[in-house]
Amino acid sequence: MPQRKNEMSEYVSTRLPSRIKIVLLDAVGTALTLQRSVAECYLEVANEVGIELQQGVIQGRFPTAFERNFCPWQSELPPDWRAAEKDWYINGSVVNMWLKAPTTIEQFASRFSFPVSESREYSSWAKLVSEVLLPVNGAGSSLVLDAAFQKLWKLFADPKSWRLMPGVTELVERLQALGLQVCLASNFDRRLHQIMAGFTRELRMDAIFVSSELGFRKPDPKFYGEVLGRIGCRAEEVAMVGDRWWEDFAAPTTVGISSFLLMPNQNPTQSKAADDRPECLRSLLDLLT
Repeated sequence: MPQRKNEMSEYVSTRLPSRIKIVLLDAVGTALTLQRSVAECYLEVANEVGIELQQGVIQGRFPTAFERNFCPWQSELPPDWRAAEKDWYINGSVVNMWLKAPTTIEQFASRFSFPVSESREYSSWAKLVSEVLLPVNGAGSSLVLDAAFQKLWKLFADPKSWRLMPGVTELVERLQALGLQVCLASNFDRRLHQIMAGFTRELRMDAIFVSSELGFRKPDPKFYGEVLGRIGCRAEEVAMVGDRWWEDFAAPTTVGISSFLLMPNQNPTQSKAADDRPECLRSLLDLLT
């Protein structure tokens, strides 16, 4: 990866330590978002292949199917671990110390072990689509469901299905002007390269890292280990920005990466955290304030 001179100035405040050379951005929910809701996209495709479902049914099924196929660990966490995210909004310093404790780091690495490949991602999405779009009477044809999956796979690979999140273009330009590299680090598959190719005029990333190519999914710490190995930097020289606490904040924190949580739609408890702590961002441009 080409190196730039790191020239941090007073233009960037305490949000980024002066040692940072590379900023990693999560993709979906941080740098990118869909033009339409997932439920709207699924409903459109369902209608095209002749599956009769209400949008509300799709909307209700998708979160459960997504958790079952991509992050079953959420329901398997012990009670004290499940409470960690909520506690972080109330007393961040205590939870941050817990994340950095040697015993936690060791347990984190063993609990969150998620090897992945492009073929496994493809199969998981096919299974998810079949679960979400299964007709209410349960009599869905496998050929029809596969046709729906193929259409959705292509739909979400199309850059026109996506738009950039507010502030991401300005953030990337300003960070790069200061000599930092900015990369995407995402639980996506190879389609992300195709998507980002559609935004080259608005957004120029220094590199794109996707879980299916790295071999591990966030919050597996090995995801970040692979990224560090490929960019050739120490953890303390890297910052991560994302919108999911376990994947984008807790996991990189355990490997020594400075982490920032994007909370554009925070609840009252989270609002207090955003007001009080530099690692909480209401918008991407808060990183530079």
